Amino acid sequence: MSNIVSYSRRISSEVGKHVQLNNVPRSALPSDLRRLIRQAKLEHVASVQLQYHRFMPDGRAIVTLTHPKFFHHAIDALTNSTISAVRIEPRQKPATLEEMTPNRLRGARGRAEAAERGILDGTGPGAGISAKGKEVVMWGLPGRLATSALVSYLQSKKLVREDAHGQPAYEVLKIGLPPRGAAQGSKHVVRLPSIADAHRLVRRLHMTYFQQESWGKRYQIQARVVY
Repeated sequence: MSNIVSYSRRISSEVGKHVQLNNVPRSALPSDLRRLIRQAKLEHVASVQLQYHRFMPDGRAIVTLTHPKFFHHAIDALTNSTISAVRIEPRQKPATLEEMTPNRLRGARGRAEAAERGILDGTGPGAGISAKGKEVVMWGLPGRLATSALVSYLQSKKLVREDAHGQPAYEVLKIGLPPRGAAQGSKHVVRLPSIADAHRLVRRLHMTYFQQESWGKRYQIQARVVY
């Protein structure tokens, strides 16, 4: 019983530290959120993250405070704030500790295991993988495309490389299918060593055709950076 009480208190403490921003433009970047925080003169902010659904922005963001006692002040400070002339709606974030700190997706091994089990779906703050602008989501690819085949394709374009020790300086993971309905094509996430590498991959591949010499214009790649 004591463990249950302790766990409940931890959840209550964590929930009080998170402010959910609704009505965030899907084109907003983390820099826009940080500018919003500065304009609102909001202090005691630990982090700001975009909220994603299957690696796509869902119109929300999460502001994490350093302590729950700053929650009501944060709500007041952010009320009537705007991004690109769109009024933001601050609310309390109903969340569990597992949602806010997805341990199963931490580290390369955790992400690989999650992808293998089909639970890497890119949903949650920071897409559930603590994205930092070094990740690229790619879709429009063949449905049965293996991760190894995509790695070979990226290597042929010189978009991924090995580190000084000859080990891959990247991760390529296949995203699980949605729980309902059949997905057309497949979706992958590529984690690169730098933000510059991520943007270079998007510039090179977005709206191009995958193996056009074999498939023609059947598979048009779409790619975007995940923040």
